[in-house]
Amino acid sequence: MKRLALAAAIVFAGCATTGGQSDSDQRIRRMEQQSAEIAQRERNCMAAVSSASSDDAARMRCKAEAEREKEALALRERQEYQQQGEEERRRSSRMMILTTSRPP
Repeated sequence: MKRLALAAAIVFAGCATTGGQSDSDQRIRRMEQQSAEIAQRERNCMAAVSSASSDDAARMRCKAEAEREKEALALRERQEYQQQGEEERRRSSRMMILTTSRPP
């Protein structure tokens, strides 16, 4: 009975790890999509400025806005990676406890 419980716990932990990979892939895709959207908005802004005038200040404003958005995206990305690392450490800790606390 104890072996069955241990086996179930290991399978459950393995499935949780596999699910984390999928979540990680989704996060990466979302970050890449957001980055592409920022770049597209910057291009749209530059095109609007170019067609309206040749004002360097307006172009700089487009670039500055894109840089702010990129920095905000990078901050969110770092926070998500830190959170993911903490989750991985907790899972590893639980697996270590499960595997070392087996009865003889």
